[in-house]
Amino acid sequence: MQVREFNTNGNACLLNIEVYTNSPENIRLIISDADNQFTKYVDRRRVVDGLETFKIGLPIAPKKAVIKVANEVSSGMYSPEGFRIEDVYSTTLPTRTYCINYNNEYIRKFLPFIQKFCARAGYLEAGGETYYDSSKTFTIRYFNELRARSGRVLTTPARVHAKTGIIEISAEYFRKYTIPMRLAVMLHEFSHFYVNEDIDNEIEADLNGLAMYLSLGYPRISAFNSFIGVFQNAPTSMNAERYSVLEDFIAKFESGDYKKLQYKGINVNALSKDCK
Repeated sequence: MQVREFNTNGNACLLNIEVYTNSPENIRLIISDADNQFTKYVDRRRVVDGLETFKIGLPIAPKKAVIKVANEVSSGMYSPEGFRIEDVYSTTLPTRTYCINYNNEYIRKFLPFIQKFCARAGYLEAGGETYYDSSKTFTIRYFNELRARSGRVLTTPARVHAKTGIIEISAEYFRKYTIPMRLAVMLHEFSHFYVNEDIDNEIEADLNGLAMYLSLGYPRISAFNSFIGVFQNAPTSMNAERYSVLEDFIAKFESGDYKKLQYKGINVNALSKDCK
C-alpha cells in the first residue's frame, strides 16, 4: 500500500489523485482523517489501465487527509506494486447548492449540523448517547446497535420516530460507513419527518435526501453504496423499485434535467424552485 498525506486545512475541495498502472490492475483508494479513527471519506475500487484520475468530492474535509492506494491482487490481498501515485492536488468543488430549498427552516438548520455529526460519528460515544444541534431542534440517539421491542437486533443503520422526529443510529453500521454514506442515510431519515408530504413514503424520502446530498457535492457512488447495503438486507420488490428510481434521479440531476425529476406525482420538497 502506498500512502500520501494532503493538507486541505479543512476546506471543501475536489481532491484529484492520479494513479498510473502498466496493465489493468484492481486499485483500491481510501481517504481518511489523519487525526481520528473510523473516519473514512472514501473507500473506492476501480480497474485502472494506464493513467487515471480519481476525483473525490470533499464538501466536508479533514485538515490532513491520509490517502492510501493499493493493488488488490486477490480478494483481501493487497500489494504496493503494479502502480504508482503520480500526483495529488485539489481543485474547486463543483456544487449545486442553489438547488437546495433553504426556504425550509428545518433544512437550513439540519444540513450544517448533520454534516459535522457524520464527520465525527466514527469516534463519538454511542451506547445510547444523545446529541442535539445548537438550537435543540433535532435529536439524535446513538446506540451501539438498534433493536426491536422484542430485543431482536435490527439490520438497519438508522430510523426516525414517526411522532417525535428523533433519529436513532446504529454505531455498528456507522463506524464502518464512509462519511458520505452516513450522510446519505441521515438525510433519508430526516426527510421522512421534516421534508416529506407523506411521512411513510420511502421513495419520497430517497429523493428528498438525494436532492440535498447531490447538491452539496457529495459523490454519487457513496450514495449508491449506502442504499445497496440497506437493500441487500431487505431484498424486496419495493427496494428494487427504489434502486431503479435512485439511478434515474441521479442521472437526470447530474445532467441538469431538473424538469423530469418528479416520480409518480411525488413533489421533491428539498429542491428549490430553481431546480424544479
